[in-house]
Amino acid sequence: MASATTNWKTPRKKTSRPERTCCCARCYVLPRCWSEPAGYCLNGEYKMRVQEGARANFLVRGARVIDGTGRDPIVDGYVLVKNGRIESVGANDKPSDRVDIQAIDARGMTVMPGLIDFHTHLTYNTAEPDTWRLEMRQSVELNTVYATCNASRVLDMGFTTIGDGGCRGLIGPAIRDAVARGLIRGPRIFSTGPIMSGPGGLHDDVPPWADLRIANGLNAIVSSVQEARHEVIQQVKGGVDWIKVAASGVAGSPYSHADQDDLSYEIMREVVSTAARFGKAVHAHAHSIGGIRAAVEAGVISMHAVEFVDLETLQEIKKKGIVISPTIAWLHARGLNPPFGSANNRIRHEAWTAYERARNMLKEARRLDIDVGIGTDACHRFPHIRDGVLEMEYFLEAGYSPLEILRAGTLISAKGIGKQNEIGSLEAGKRADILFVDGDPSEDITVLRDKAKIKKIIIDGIEQSRGEPAAHPYPDFRVRDWAHLEEGQVPVGVDVPAAVAPFVRTGL
Repeated sequence: MASATTNWKTPRKKTSRPERTCCCARCYVLPRCWSEPAGYCLNGEYKMRVQEGARANFLVRGARVIDGTGRDPIVDGYVLVKNGRIESVGANDKPSDRVDIQAIDARGMTVMPGLIDFHTHLTYNTAEPDTWRLEMRQSVELNTVYATCNASRVLDMGFTTIGDGGCRGLIGPAIRDAVARGLIRGPRIFSTGPIMSGPGGLHDDVPPWADLRIANGLNAIVSSVQEARHEVIQQVKGGVDWIKVAASGVAGSPYSHADQDDLSYEIMREVVSTAARFGKAVHAHAHSIGGIRAAVEAGVISMHAVEFVDLETLQEIKKKGIVISPTIAWLHARGLNPPFGSANNRIRHEAWTAYERARNMLKEARRLDIDVGIGTDACHRFPHIRDGVLEMEYFLEAGYSPLEILRAGTLISAKGIGKQNEIGSLEAGKRADILFVDGDPSEDITVLRDKAKIKKIIIDGIEQSRGEPAAHPYPDFRVRDWAHLEEGQVPVGVDVPAAVAPFVRTGL
């Protein structure tokens, strides 16, 4: 038995907090002994994926420099990177007398900002292309594994940052954190949670005779401003970077269509207002003209689709500086005959109508000098070419110059997720996200489709490991051959796979 003088309360050893290095006042870096290489602070600020001191200092010399701003390339330029950020960019050689700075001879090569896909979905996958059935046929655990694989594939395409525009539960934030901590390969990720839509809207596929609730679903149905406010707060607590709302339906949705509005202005305005309290922005899925107008008025920073927009609303989009993305490659693929597009005639025709409108909208947006970025709506599940560069090739067919397209796929896409001051261009102070390309994308944008031409992928000054290039179901698909055809047509002289031809000829 212990004596009466025994002190059972062991004095707690005093420890000091690690030195604060985060930009927000709430967070502190984990102790080094935890061996956590990186992560996100409580406010969602991105932290380096490598341990302290591992950031490279290097000087790229003799390169053709495309800075992502739309300016002409520097023919013989340099890029100086220190501590994972760009210190300076300029013409001719920049000597360095510092022994800790590695010199990289890039003569004959192009250096440019890493590509950005500001609207994609890591949880979408080719094993279950029907996103309305995915959550019934794949467990959330299996879906997470697919998302992990997709993150790796997107990085290998040359995309150093993505905006994940809707996921099941909190898979997106989990993949984001796993990449940031060096557990898996992938680009920098800014993630939403489930897509917020209304009853009978974008992702509501439950019939009226069923009472079905799916945990960790892709869709968060809200019917009032109170429910919308609650959902935003729950997602913020789950660690999302931004919020996704559905302003319209889409071709193929069980109970709505692309030209049909979804969430009301009042609900979307509440989402924007509540998200702003926590420093979060809002992105909108918006096909219909009513949904587009409501999203613009509500205060979203970016939208995708937007093909049914009118001139007056386009001018308002320009005035407010909202970034749009047509996701035109996906619209076109869905409108093609099987096996590329849907076997359902109604869905395929709706998708084709949306594609034709998107072609016209893209040209009008260029004429009005509206900020149009690159958003693929999950290029890793495309039925022909699984590469986000395909979206950029449609811009070329719409009259955009290669430099305009590169700006769309870098700086403008960074603006689409509200990070244009951090990433998206090779400018002093920004994160060193850089591609080394054997070729000149400012002359031929399609060089980026050949991944053997992308010699280095650098994020935050660190060269990324590479995987095997994606295998494409139809590698001979060329946008220039298909983009201007009418519904149901096949290019003359193009070698269509035998599996495709019977469906195309019969129109099934």
